[in-house]
Amino acid sequence: MAVLLAQHRASSSSSPTPLQSDCDGPLLPPVPEPLLLRDILYLFQGIDGEFVRFRTCPPPRAGPKRTFFVGLAGSGYSLPAPTRALLHQLSELGWLYRKIDAALGKKPVAPVVVGMVEQSLHAELKKEMTEYFRLVAVLEAKLEGVEDDEGTAGGGQALEGLTQVESLSGGLTLRKLDVWTQDIRLRMRMMGTLVAEAGGANVGGAFLSTLHAYTSNGDPFISSFSARLLQTLSVPFFATLSAWIYTGELHDPYDEFFVALNPALLGGAAGEAARHRARGAAGDDFGADRSVDAGVQPHELWARKFEFRKEMLPAFLTESFGLKIFSTGKSLNFMKYSCDDAAWVIERSRAEIRTLQYADMVDLERSIALAYSKASQRLFELFFDKFRLMDHLRTLKDYLMLGKGDFVEILMEQLGPSLGKPANTLYRHNLTSTLETAVRNSTPPSDVLTDVLRRLDARMLDFEQGQVGWDVFLLEYKVDAPLSTVLDPLALDSYRAMFKHLWEIKRVEYALNECWKTLMTKTRLLKQGSALAYDLHQARICLGEMVFFVRQVEYYCHLEVVACQWAELEDFVAKGEGDLDKLVDAHRKYLTKLADKALLKAQGRRKKEVKPLVEQLRDIWKVMLQWKNVADDLFAYAMQHESYARATSDTARSAPLHLRPPTAEQLEKLEDRLASYGTLFRERATELVVGLERSPDLDMKFLAVRLNFNYQFRTFRSLVSLCVRVRAYSGPADGQERAQDRIRRAQSRRRDRPLLVSLPSHTSVAVVLPRISADVPCVSSREAAESLMCSQGRSRSATPLGPLLGPAQARRPSLFRGRLWRAHARTEEKPRRFRELAPNSAP
Repeated sequence: MAVLLAQHRASSSSSPTPLQSDCDGPLLPPVPEPLLLRDILYLFQGIDGEFVRFRTCPPPRAGPKRTFFVGLAGSGYSLPAPTRALLHQLSELGWLYRKIDAALGKKPVAPVVVGMVEQSLHAELKKEMTEYFRLVAVLEAKLEGVEDDEGTAGGGQALEGLTQVESLSGGLTLRKLDVWTQDIRLRMRMMGTLVAEAGGANVGGAFLSTLHAYTSNGDPFISSFSARLLQTLSVPFFATLSAWIYTGELHDPYDEFFVALNPALLGGAAGEAARHRARGAAGDDFGADRSVDAGVQPHELWARKFEFRKEMLPAFLTESFGLKIFSTGKSLNFMKYSCDDAAWVIERSRAEIRTLQYADMVDLERSIALAYSKASQRLFELFFDKFRLMDHLRTLKDYLMLGKGDFVEILMEQLGPSLGKPANTLYRHNLTSTLETAVRNSTPPSDVLTDVLRRLDARMLDFEQGQVGWDVFLLEYKVDAPLSTVLDPLALDSYRAMFKHLWEIKRVEYALNECWKTLMTKTRLLKQGSALAYDLHQARICLGEMVFFVRQVEYYCHLEVVACQWAELEDFVAKGEGDLDKLVDAHRKYLTKLADKALLKAQGRRKKEVKPLVEQLRDIWKVMLQWKNVADDLFAYAMQHESYARATSDTARSAPLHLRPPTAEQLEKLEDRLASYGTLFRERATELVVGLERSPDLDMKFLAVRLNFNYQFRTFRSLVSLCVRVRAYSGPADGQERAQDRIRRAQSRRRDRPLLVSLPSHTSVAVVLPRISADVPCVSSREAAESLMCSQGRSRSATPLGPLLGPAQARRPSLFRGRLWRAHARTEEKPRRFRELAPNSAP
């Protein structure tokens, strides 16, 4: 062993090659620390050193991702691994300096411009970089051995840690340099991150949101540095905010605020000018009202002149708070340029304008809430006091929705005969003159009357061949700005739709009233015991049903719909809460509910082939008008018949008769037409009632109850549902006593409803039912079927379902489209079962 060790020492001493390190390289002396310090100070300034240089491209393999590299080839020095890691750590400052300096020195390429917030960021970064340069100067002086008391004293916050450490020791080493630059390294990292995130879409309020997120960081240094930086960078934002909520002007030349003028409304040169102002034409009145000149409609100024950009709203302002700010400035701008109230806005801005800042968020919220309240209250006062919005809404309710009864009666009396003529024979000036007469006769002289006469007008719609004046007559109401903000064209279309619907109801009521007058007057001229008395009586019954139907629908529209919704609108106006947006929304909600309820839009499930309820109602109006025309023919026939009868009965008449006697065929045709239209009316009314009952709207359900309070528009299934159904027979062994027991048990749960009893065909109802109490209405299912299949000549008193059925239903079984049930036996051994019968099958 000793021999081997000696040989190894001999071979090692005689080897001409130098000693090798563990890394297979020559063992070179380390680079002197002063040289590395000099290179590090160069790197701090963004300059390559002698031994440490910046990389020009990312490293090709895994390792430190720093953008610098270490080059020692041919220098005769080595660099230990700990020193190499320390240099990587210190060189981060130089890399961050290069990154920040490149961002500060970068010139924007047109049309991209640097906004006010980004300019403030650059100014703050330049201040921080000035402190950084002072640090580098002090380090160079320390390296050279020169004491720079002036520089150290002026270093400020960036050099506070450095002066404390310098007081302990006088030399400069890499380790000391690493300790002394820790604070500035954190600050440079933060600035580098902000520089990287700024620009593009992250500008203005969006960048303030990014910076605000760092204030919630768990690192105290990052949170405090971000808060201090945010307070400075938010100054331009709060300057724009102050001008917006106190003067209503939008001074935002770089498009950084969360409120922006809507450039989509402007086209051509005006649009280019707006976009140019939005991109940097400073000094222009960005909030001035040029929209009208650019072709924007006046009623769109409030809703579409400005737009709210949520992505530009800073995170330290909630969305609801941002909407308050948006509404406040929009209200002031609207008052200045649309309501001619600029004097109030200027006076208020001089008295209340104040400096807003990020540091005092409580005072900021208080100031904005106060500004919002005053602006909204003033705008409400202008609309309801100066422009008398409530008077206009009341006028629309009285005239276009026919709420003023005396006006409607006068207009119907004067226009009724003219509107019955063909539409091509009417002239607008005649309609306008009649309308003015009706307004003057129903309204006392006042300023309101003058305004109504100026705005209310009558016109005719485009008509087709065969239409009459009732089909094309229309009232319209003219409004101007700023009232058109609330009463916009869409709202006026809703009022016109309501007028057309209510006017159609009035037309039918007017026609039926005229028919009733004719019936009452001409019936008295007939002799008692006339052959037409029965037909006229039946016509009077059907006419009464129609008049009742029309008046219930009219009552529903005026009292249940218009009056209730008007009361809700008055309650909102009396409270005076909210801004103009809420007023517009309340008015739209008022019109929407009117249209949904009056036009019967809220309907439940229905088959595709079933018409909407409003179409069914219009079909009923058409049937009523057709019935009225046939009734007029019947009245004319009655007068002709009466005249001929009186002439033939006059025995003293010597001259021969030249009157043409009415024929029985004419009367039969009139009776058939009246009966068919009456039946069609009841069928369609029944379908409408069923549809109303299925509606989810409670008011429409109540309308069905009023229309069908006596169950005259009920199907047979609906009638059967009112009864307590009891099967008094289940097999051959059952007798009449058991059937009576079952009926008695059903009495206890009937709750004043009739009993619908199923009996075998051989069991007589006359045997079973008389043994039950006489005050219990009780019929068998077989007799119910017989009642519905009975002939027209059968009287109501002879019908077993007479107490349940109206006169028309008992007389005309074809009205019932429901399912009929009766007891049916296939064999003598099998029990009786219910089966379905078609309406026209024999019982």
